Amino acid sequence: PRPSLRHVKVAMLSGNTTGNYFTTVEKIAAEVVRRKGRVQNLSSAGSVENVERLIAGAKNCKVQFALVQDGITYPEGHKLEVIGRLPRPESLVILGRNVESILTPADLKGLRIGIGPDGSGTQHMMRRVLALLEGVGLVASTQGIDEQLVMVERGELDLAAMVLDDEGKLLANAVTKRNLEILQLPDVASLARLLHFARVGVIAAGQMDYVHKLPRKEKKVLQLDALIVSNGCATDGVVQGFMAAVAEVFPTFVRHNKGKANLTGLPMATVAANFY
Repeated sequence: PRPSLRHVKVAMLSGNTTGNYFTTVEKIAAEVVRRKGRVQNLSSAGSVENVERLIAGAKNCKVQFALVQDGITYPEGHKLEVIGRLPRPESLVILGRNVESILTPADLKGLRIGIGPDGSGTQHMMRRVLALLEGVGLVASTQGIDEQLVMVERGELDLAAMVLDDEGKLLANAVTKRNLEILQLPDVASLARLLHFARVGVIAAGQMDYVHKLPRKEKKVLQLDALIVSNGCATDGVVQGFMAAVAEVFPTFVRHNKGKANLTGLPMATVAANFY
């Protein structure tokens, strides 16, 4: 028999209710509930808001954990700790129409791009990418992901950026039903070198629709990790129990984190290091 998780009663910040972060926390919560504990899934605008609320929550300890996109900038004086990285990375995907003609940074000049809602990890990531494209003249605006997709369909935006699970329904629907194309950023490997927390990943040709071969070509994209972050409110026993539930949901979670260098910019929680 597995030990009960009755002592695990925590709140965790996720993301938009239609997004991957919210779904991930729901899976973890279901496993904790199955073992007699409780995880309250708190929706949010995304990673930047999660960091702010996690730091503020340390005062009353009404929230203990959050999912946070790697590469987020943390304010000075925080006491946040990283618990671990989820095994599956997320991808920065930029969608549009007729994007095959964009081969160099200069081809992006004057294009209108949605970079996600305020407080989201997408917006934070795109601000860093846009800083590297300074002088190109991209016109950025902030909207929710669903709104961005509609605006691209209507021609009100040329491109829509989002950080998501590239095997999720949102991207599949955008490619197969909205007939949008995935932009391969020019010189994406160079961008990954300049953004130390990112790496190059591949979306395979036909990944969204094997029969109709969508996307039609292999696409290289930037990928980054999703982190489980704590504000130190949870006791060691609660953190251990919570991590045991995460490891049950993601069987490669321990192997993915064990013995790996911590380059997140946050200290690794001692209880997490001992757990691995």
